[in-house]
Amino acid sequence: SPQPARPCARLPACAPAPRTVQPKARRGVAAMAAVADGGGPGASGGRFWVPHEASVWLPCRLDSISGAVATLRAETSRGEVVTYDAVGLGALAQVEDQQLEGVDDICSLHTVHEAALLHSARIRYSRQQIYTRVSRILIALNPFAALPIYSADCLRLYASARDSLDLPPHIFGTGHDALRGLREGFRDQAIVISGESGAGKTESAKLLLSYVAEVVKAEAGGHVEADGAGPGMHGVEEKVMRTNPVLEAFGNAMTVRNNNSSRFGKWLDMRFAATMGMLGCRVTSYLLEVTRVCSQVQGERGFHIFCQLLHERQSPALQGLELQEMGQYVYLRNSALHAPGIDDKLCFEELCSSLSALGFSEEEKAQIFKIVAGILTLGNCVFDAGDDRAMLRDAAPLLRTGELFGVDPRMLGRCMLWRKVVAGTDVTETPLKVDQAEAVRNGLGRMLYRHLFEWLIRRINLQLGTGDQADLSPVDGEVGAVESRDAAATDRDRLLGILDISGFESFEVNSLEQLLINLSNEHLQMQFNDHVFRSELEDCAKEGVTLGQDIVFADNADVVALLDGRAGVLDILDEEIAMPKASDLTFVTKVLRGHSKHSRMVVSRFSSGRACFGVNHFAGDVTYDCEGFLEKNADRFPSDDALSLLNSSEMQVLRDVVQVLLNERQAAGGGGDVGSSPGQPGAPRSKKPKSATSRFRSSLRELMAKVCAADNHYVRCIKPNKAKIPNEFTADMVREQMLFSGVLEAVRIRQQGYSSRMPFPSFVLRYRCVAAVRTVGASRAGLISWALTNGHA
Repeated sequence: SPQPARPCARLPACAPAPRTVQPKARRGVAAMAAVADGGGPGASGGRFWVPHEASVWLPCRLDSISGAVATLRAETSRGEVVTYDAVGLGALAQVEDQQLEGVDDICSLHTVHEAALLHSARIRYSRQQIYTRVSRILIALNPFAALPIYSADCLRLYASARDSLDLPPHIFGTGHDALRGLREGFRDQAIVISGESGAGKTESAKLLLSYVAEVVKAEAGGHVEADGAGPGMHGVEEKVMRTNPVLEAFGNAMTVRNNNSSRFGKWLDMRFAATMGMLGCRVTSYLLEVTRVCSQVQGERGFHIFCQLLHERQSPALQGLELQEMGQYVYLRNSALHAPGIDDKLCFEELCSSLSALGFSEEEKAQIFKIVAGILTLGNCVFDAGDDRAMLRDAAPLLRTGELFGVDPRMLGRCMLWRKVVAGTDVTETPLKVDQAEAVRNGLGRMLYRHLFEWLIRRINLQLGTGDQADLSPVDGEVGAVESRDAAATDRDRLLGILDISGFESFEVNSLEQLLINLSNEHLQMQFNDHVFRSELEDCAKEGVTLGQDIVFADNADVVALLDGRAGVLDILDEEIAMPKASDLTFVTKVLRGHSKHSRMVVSRFSSGRACFGVNHFAGDVTYDCEGFLEKNADRFPSDDALSLLNSSEMQVLRDVVQVLLNERQAAGGGGDVGSSPGQPGAPRSKKPKSATSRFRSSLRELMAKVCAADNHYVRCIKPNKAKIPNEFTADMVREQMLFSGVLEAVRIRQQGYSSRMPFPSFVLRYRCVAAVRTVGASRAGLISWALTNGHA
């Protein structure tokens, strides 16, 4: 369906007036008259891109016109017959043979528009050619099947290419461009991979990593392994590849959209010497979905590590954990046990092998698995209502949790059932109600899992680094990422970053996580628009042409300001968590009071008292259900007693995990009790608390600084169908993702410049009848030589 109009930005040196993304050709009364008279494009045999419910755009040839109805036949294998308003034919774009060929590069088409882009992708996908280019932007459709296109021979072909544009579009071509940029320039390189869940981002990132690692190894004197397997790899390259099983086990899960969905964003920074040897690497994570620890949507899974441990619970390495079947754990009561296409036994073996390769000892691995088992068992501490306070239903899970964590179970139970209230020098303890005790328990479980994940990344970064700069990366938005990067980058050291991040999200229920994911995509989209715009001007400069007017494109700076600017939505959210008697509803009230007239704010007329608001994002409208916004944003630390207890654990790994949390709390200026609620008396306050959103905004600014400082390469991953099956192309779903990813915006910008482009030799051969007399009688080879020599004149 048509998208609402967007505000436009005008930049200098530009083109004709703005056009919509729908392909249009001849307009107005003259075109309609030509159709009615049976002449021009409306004559029998005319070819048009006709709107179609299933195909979105269908290439058709006109059979006949009867009154006001035109009958057309689709130029597809099915030969479908469709009808259309005869007068409206004049407003449709005409089909060109080239648009039906499934070209490698959409920009090689003489006429570029949405229909040509979508049909080219469809034709290519039917031939199992899953990659298509829009200039150097790579569109990657998930085949949902293994394809024989990643062999060692294929990798060598792209590694030895002069230019990736000389070869068919491929993920290896993007890797080639990035490495060439490092070799030839002095700017860092960044590859931005985006797409919705199930579009293939994780696999694309792994393929890029394998390409880079294999090429760097080969240039250092190694040899290329088939399919990027690389068992002969050594040093940093091998360790970089070993990070995948670890990050996937602890950060990925099965969702309704994807059986191996990354539930966090990842930035991988690889540092190279001038000789292109890999010196080090670091991983930075964004927005781990810790809510999945305690609950999942029916039919989804918890994080893979939970399922791997339970599947392999009888193995000698795990028998001491006394793990039970999945149905025995409250935190996994809605979780599926198996994920199609994922072998938990094999994945667990790869996890253990990768942890060893990354320097984790056997004792450390055992303690990591103990902590995960302890988190699961913690969820089985169920509370009943007693006399005005919560009581533990069964002591057995608490005793087992204390044993797994290596702490006193009685003290652990007291941390979940009582809260200290400090009033001046007086300290009193008050009992918690059932819902409060459950909030403390779940907060503790989520906190331990998140900081275990961050500790793993820190340890991985230590192994991937070199020298005294071994720990190259702050984790999950910690301040200093940009400074440490710039300090490491010299004239001899260059960086290649790979960003794997979720695309725009819009579900039936959208919470704070979706708001932050969509904000990050708004920032990336704004940067992408600027990149495409500059590329258009550079192309024109190379050709020696100037554009007559302004290029107009959809500018999303206003929605970024609404969410992330001064007095914007997130500023209001940060202020509200420090207010007494604040609630999710008071937050929404203040947002609507301040921004209800903003062009991007969508106010629901039928909210019926719900705490919600909508935002008109670049990709469309999203309604946010704000229940729990304040609690999630407060992200309160566990009580001092809980931290002291965990810090006294017999396990060194758990003490290290707690130290990561203590460092974060110190950087945030202190924090409150996990059992306290926003605005609740007795909750300790810091002078300037660091909220979850403020930490995320800080990390997002650092990420954008890295991306903007680099030469960028884009991979737009597309999920071709909801069923996750091969050879199925759902056109409206693909079109929507192309809109969300900014690919259609790139086509829009291209349309407003010189959308019809033809190589010089083809142009001269076609129009030599109007060329100078001395060229008319020339041979084909002579004309091509003349065109290449004089074409820029």
